[in-house]
Amino acid sequence: MNGSAAANTSQILIVRCRSQISATKVFVADRMRWVSSLSGSWHAYWWEDVGGTTDLLLNFSTLHIVLAFSGTLDLWGGIIAYPPLEMHHLHVQQGPRSQNLYFQSHTETQCDEGRGGTGCLVWRFPFGFGIPLTGALATNAEVVDVRRPGAPSIAFAAEVGILLACDDGLRRYPVSFFLFANPYRAKNLISFKTDTFLHAKHRDTVFWFSARTRSAGVLAGLGFHSHWEWTAQCLLLLAHPKQIGLLSRDLRPTKPWNEVDLASSGLSFDDVNNTLFENLGRTRNTSKSPRLIASFSPKWEYVNKSYSEGWYPRQNMLIPGLWVDKGADLTLVSFHRPLSAAYAVPGYVAMHTGFFAYFVRDDLKVSYDYAKGSTDPRWTWHSTFGGHSMREVFLHGGGPFGEENAMGY
Repeated sequence: MNGSAAANTSQILIVRCRSQISATKVFVADRMRWVSSLSGSWHAYWWEDVGGTTDLLLNFSTLHIVLAFSGTLDLWGGIIAYPPLEMHHLHVQQGPRSQNLYFQSHTETQCDEGRGGTGCLVWRFPFGFGIPLTGALATNAEVVDVRRPGAPSIAFAAEVGILLACDDGLRRYPVSFFLFANPYRAKNLISFKTDTFLHAKHRDTVFWFSARTRSAGVLAGLGFHSHWEWTAQCLLLLAHPKQIGLLSRDLRPTKPWNEVDLASSGLSFDDVNNTLFENLGRTRNTSKSPRLIASFSPKWEYVNKSYSEGWYPRQNMLIPGLWVDKGADLTLVSFHRPLSAAYAVPGYVAMHTGFFAYFVRDDLKVSYDYAKGSTDPRWTWHSTFGGHSMREVFLHGGGPFGEENAMGY
């Protein structure tokens, strides 16, 4: 099990716990070795066969994840809040990259104290629902020590805990992770490794993308993910880009993975919002009319701790549930500007924008290509990326696109 801490490759020692709670419930947990962290340290780690899932799959006919936790613990087993440690990301997935995700934690997963704090790092499904476990799980994560210089070292350990329902005879509603993420350029090494596009930190920009659903069903627990220091707002619309004015010359990106610079287009955030909502207002008010599903703005909480004082991002509301038809057009529009003058410096930052949810198909099947969202050629269609043809997307590379992946599509 290989990993790295503070940019130094080292061996990760995993302590694994398995508890048979009942004949049909098993709790498994992996805890990595303790790491000593200094302010400014960036820790990256990964391991395979999370919770001994390979063995579990051999011993049970059906396994469903019904509860999960991912975070960092202190020496006494308590969950470490952000700050002092930022969970940049922790993915639990099948395979080496963040496709086929099962669950995750990010910078903004933690809630403010009034809404549960670190308790939001625990995911629980309602009775009768669960994620079918179909293969061994792996994890990869990055943790950042965000304390000011001079802070004493602290010890932490990352942990993943999973409660599994095993051969319990229930006909559960199968849940899959739904990730609708930004396109990115495969031929740019940084973008390819981090699934990001390049954002000009000192500019007001808009980034948008769209795709069609491949099956009808319910999206539940919708949340947004971005780098909030440079993100002002995210809109999710049940609409084709053309219906809301995004295919106009001023708002069409030059490439699928490029943002629209508003200054060079002579536009403001208000202008873009007016375009979107004026077009929405012209549509007929029926159940299939284009409409706004959700509007997310960053949520911040002031924290005053030793060596950690300031405003920190927190989880915004999660949309409880949304029915989508097969072939429905989903479009995400994100507005980017620096949070303050401290972030308005020339240069670029690798940026995410997208939404995540859990999906229950109407035919009760599980299809993990939903987890690939807008970066899967089979999921997208010809005008998904601002009217660019699929041939252009393949040739220039966007998401896992590129000539080597174009076969068969």
